[in-house]
Amino acid sequence: MKLLLTGVSGLLGINFAQEMMGGHEIIGVDRGKLIKAPFRVLKQDLLNPRAVDAVLDAAQPEAVVNCAALATSTPARTTPTLPNA
Repeated sequence: MKLLLTGVSGLLGINFAQEMMGGHEIIGVDRGKLIKAPFRVLKQDLLNPRAVDAVLDAAQPEAVVNCAALATSTPARTTPTLPNA
């Protein structure tokens, strides 16, 4: 199965990707933090709604697993609508 995995540079995302690589095609989404990965990585900021469409069009996944999160709560406090994006 082709899986699109957001937040692939985070602790949960990278570990999930490594576990799933044996039986699935992994395509990760990262904002540019991940330097090297044993799977395809698309560089996009998913806070941009157009980026979401671009990633889905490029990857054509069978399933999406969202492991993306804000590492700190500061951006969410300073931009109240951010957690709803």
